[in-house]
Amino acid sequence: MSKRWRYLLWGSYCLLCAPIFSHAQSGLTLGVTQFRPLPIMLEQYQPLAEYLSAELGIPVELHLLEREELVTGSAIHHVDLLLTNPFHYQVLRHHSGLTSALATVATLEQGHATSSLGGVIFTTADRDDLNTLSDLRGQRVATPGESFLAAYQAPAYELLTIGIRLHADTQVLVVGSHDDVITA
Repeated sequence: MSKRWRYLLWGSYCLLCAPIFSHAQSGLTLGVTQFRPLPIMLEQYQPLAEYLSAELGIPVELHLLEREELVTGSAIHHVDLLLTNPFHYQVLRHHSGLTSALATVATLEQGHATSSLGGVIFTTADRDDLNTLSDLRGQRVATPGESFLAAYQAPAYELLTIGIRLHADTQVLVVGSHDDVITA
């Protein structure tokens, strides 16, 4: 294909863009933010690439992207379709001039469609002193990094609404990955 189409999908239902790619002959690259270990990501997203290949009638190759590729904006030059979170979408939009997302994620949770994104704050079972957000003042809080919407920004916002500033009122441990948060 002489001109590669570059679009950002803010979700996993990208058949909305299938007619756009009807002229593609050599195939497309589907980029997905790698936020979990490789085997887990392949198990989760390879079926999507295969489904898109079958539906579009052209090969769709899965390419897992490191967070840094999204933060710097370099990922957009290597993929035709991109699944990422709203924060990385905004970063890429700023760096590369993207105008809008083509789709948003709508997953099923207990049989109900949801397009919401949220974070989880958890502790070990033996910590019966941490029951509300206000109990986090003065505690250690682990996060994969500050650019993670659900793993940092959403919880930070919720804490801020009750007067807790993460770096001022807690000890923030940046550990690098979601799995490392569990370990920490």
